[in-house]
Amino acid sequence: MKPGALKLLTAALLAASALTTGVAHAAGVLTIGCREESTTFDPIKTAQNRDNWVFANVYDVLVRVDNSGTRLVPGLAESWVISDDGLTYTFKIRPAKFSDGSPLTAEDAAFSLLRIRDNPGSLWADSYKIIDTAVAKDPHTLVVTLHSKSVPFLAQLATANVSIVSKAAIEKLGEEEYAQNPVVSGAFKVKEWLRGDRVILEKNPQYWEADKVSLDGVEWISIPDDRTRMLKVQAGELDSAIFVPFSQVNDLQKDKKVTVHIDPSTREDHLLINHEKGLLGKQEVREAIDLAIDKKALVETVTFGHGEPAYSYIPKGRCTTTPTTCSAPTTRPRPANC
Repeated sequence: MKPGALKLLTAALLAASALTTGVAHAAGVLTIGCREESTTFDPIKTAQNRDNWVFANVYDVLVRVDNSGTRLVPGLAESWVISDDGLTYTFKIRPAKFSDGSPLTAEDAAFSLLRIRDNPGSLWADSYKIIDTAVAKDPHTLVVTLHSKSVPFLAQLATANVSIVSKAAIEKLGEEEYAQNPVVSGAFKVKEWLRGDRVILEKNPQYWEADKVSLDGVEWISIPDDRTRMLKVQAGELDSAIFVPFSQVNDLQKDKKVTVHIDPSTREDHLLINHEKGLLGKQEVREAIDLAIDKKALVETVTFGHGEPAYSYIPKGRCTTTPTTCSAPTTRPRPANC
């Protein structure tokens, strides 16, 4: 794609996405309806949002983003020290266990970082080439050196794809088997994966913050049809549903049985053209077409008034990664990592 074609080929929408939650005071199973199916439990081998949302339930990371989305806080790394030259990060790994009861150590953390960088199947390798070495000095000390200073490095460690996995389990089971039946480090473990239907998670008693997780489990249910998901929420068959159609937001907000919270988010829709030949091959022509598009009218029509045009890939102001969701009233709490 030629850089000059970027404006024309991408129509970016800054839309208001909706999230609803229940009241956290009783145990139970939280049901979540969404479009996609899970594809794997190997965090380095997927870029699908649905997979990452489930990973956030079953895995833990070295560094977390706090609930406001504005600060980095300790995860499996209870503390860290950065050298004066900005190249060496020393992490103190807290006492923790995997779901099979085995200890989670700095060696597992080092293995996970080098695996996402070096594994041939990793979809995220380029983002972690900044890592030079990752070494476990002892069971609770991880030392990571970088090739050069990196301001976003700590934030990168908070992403679900660099979740800490069990080195022993992967080496014993093999990558293919592990991707189906993982040994995990998060609030929940995989009870059953019904392909094409749902992923059933149950509370992980080995989780280092298990006392803060009051849910018994979470079910991620695949319902591709938007209208069907909304109807199931309204009927009380689902606690929540991700991706509310823009056309239904107003009606759902009027339904006293459903709570809809609006969070800022971003969306991109692409219209691809052949710009290698003819007039469309000229940057000036593409820019002229771009200027002729009434983006405000387009966005208002597509989002039913719930969005505004975006003029950059970088969202304005604070942006969350929360998907468009709605839920029925429930007394079931949300899990610590959900």
